[in-house]
Amino acid sequence: MRVYRGTLIHSKRPEALEVLQDYLVGFQEQGSGAGEILFLEQCEDIDEQATRLRFDKNNVVCLKKGQFLIPGFIDTHIHAPQYQNSGIGYELNLLEWLEKYTYPTR
Repeated sequence: MRVYRGTLIHSKRPEALEVLQDYLVGFQEQGSGAGEILFLEQCEDIDEQATRLRFDKNNVVCLKKGQFLIPGFIDTHIHAPQYQNSGIGYELNLLEWLEKYTYPTR
């Protein structure tokens, strides 16, 4: 489990950002760096939270002033020439996928 403490910024809708200051976010890392968020809550009593949420408070990554976390970019759209390759090549990064699957079909 990896735990961060600091400012988190996300958008609930296109025209507004939400800034969460002094929050804890914990996630379970998986595979290529992606992971499942296990908890997100205001940091109030880190000793109690570490015990309840089962993390080592000494291993928390504390963000510095001016640093923040934002959600990862998830590409949820597709262009017509890419359609026939939907669902294949997830192990590749975008450029490799385009070169291997999409560009040859153009």
